[in-house]
Amino acid sequence: MVKQSKRKGFTLIEVVTTVFIIGLLVLIVLPNVNHVRAFAERKQQTALVQTVQTQVDLYRNENGSAPASLKDLADKEYLSEGQLAQVDKAAITLKGDRVVAGKK
Repeated sequence: MVKQSKRKGFTLIEVVTTVFIIGLLVLIVLPNVNHVRAFAERKQQTALVQTVQTQVDLYRNENGSAPASLKDLADKEYLSEGQLAQVDKAAITLKGDRVVAGKK
């Protein structure tokens, strides 16, 4: 009578196939993750520009003229210090009474 032994591991072909499939999935998913991250950063900057523009308009309506700088908005509590830090980081500037998005 021949005794059959049970298999106690994976063959080389199984391991290579699994690694290949995982590598293929990483190659498909990774560019999409970077694309989504860049899209989210653009949306965040657009939202920040709109927020600052709204605050500039509110400042102008309440004070009769546009603020001289974005620091004036923070000084009069139209923007928080955290928002002002985000504005500086995003290189958002004020030209007259229009908010202009910076280039990264």
